[in-house]
Amino acid sequence: MILDILDHTPAWVFLIFVALVALGARRVRANRIGVRQLLILPATMTGFSLFGLTQSFGIGLVPLAAWSLVFSAMLAFAAIWPTNPAVQYSPATRSIHIPGSWLPLALMMTIFLLRYAVAVVLAMHPALHGNAPFVACIAALYGLSSGSFGARAVLTWRAAFAVRPAAPTFAAA
Repeated sequence: MILDILDHTPAWVFLIFVALVALGARRVRANRIGVRQLLILPATMTGFSLFGLTQSFGIGLVPLAAWSLVFSAMLAFAAIWPTNPAVQYSPATRSIHIPGSWLPLALMMTIFLLRYAVAVVLAMHPALHGNAPFVACIAALYGLSSGSFGARAVLTWRAAFAVRPAAPTFAAA
């Protein structure tokens, strides 16, 4: 059965998988990114998440409400979560130093595998298209994973551009 599923998977799906693994693997090591680049990955993965959601279930109240609720909750969570002190902004190079992390790769794989699994399940059980609890759960998972990218960008932004207190200076008496 698994071999049948893989056999019916278009070749481009495997290319996307390899590209996402390569992109995620680059995030495992510390790197410097430009300010604009900070938003590219979260925006791309959010778009990929929403595209997968609407392609699977259409533009409806249940999927969009569940996705929006969880996505918004993740962004709100980022507003109160402590920032990473290792994230630093360099005005000289106008870049942000970001420590390496496995999280981006894990989130990319989550969105990709969720989209793949949903496509397989819906192909095998088309009646689930109209099952509101199933749709809401899948939409919430999409919102959680893409919201995590958004939250990570917010946390990185906050850490990079936080106003840090100046070191105390002591005048000689």
